[in-house]
Amino acid sequence: MRIPFFAHPEKAPPEGAEAAPSAGEQLKELLRRRGRRGATSLEYVVVASLILVVVVAVVQHLGWITDGLFQKSANATTNMGTGS
Repeated sequence: MRIPFFAHPEKAPPEGAEAAPSAGEQLKELLRRRGRRGATSLEYVVVASLILVVVVAVVQHLGWITDGLFQKSANATTNMGTGS
């Protein structure tokens, strides 16, 4: 009789207890758990990419604002030199 890796070798299962799951059943359970973990990883990637898109949009908007401020400053400096 083969003892599953998670069973204690000195303790016999009680009468009427279920047999240890087969290797195929253990593999199915492992794949089922990994599938769920994979979906969670995919969710994290989607959320991270959405956050990245928002950060890029905010930085681009701040760049446009500061560009406008620097452009006004440059125009004022140029106009001061010409006497307008």
